[in-house]
Amino acid sequence: MPMRIVFVATLLALALPACGANPTPVPISALLKDPDAYDGKEVRISGAAVVRFEAVFVCQFVDDIVGDSKRCLWMVPGDISDGAVRLAPMHNRVVEITGVFRAKRHGHMGAYGGELVVTKYAILDKHERGDVPPVPPSPPGS
Repeated sequence: MPMRIVFVATLLALALPACGANPTPVPISALLKDPDAYDGKEVRISGAAVVRFEAVFVCQFVDDIVGDSKRCLWMVPGDISDGAVRLAPMHNRVVEITGVFRAKRHGHMGAYGGELVVTKYAILDKHERGDVPPVPPSPPGS
């Protein structure tokens, strides 16, 4: 009997990392609506990415790229087994990204709704809105 318990416990220990390898998809809007609930957690999001000088972000919808940047997430590369994730291929692409959400970081000049540390991504499609810079937030006190 104890050998069965050890065997089952070993199987569960091996299965748990695989369960976390592909987290449930979360819309960017949900991350922004309740950021503290997702802070520090691995998430999977889909959106339209832009990777330019001082503008490395992902928005839930292509139209958000030229709208309020607070509806988008700043992206930074994370470390994975083969080194740092290269973000440049995501420019002007619709992507699915897995990464760690950071609610208290807001990217370049605090312009974004949060930060996503990218650990992996898949390119799903392309878009043509990434060469228009996002509208910067209003200065404090205005």
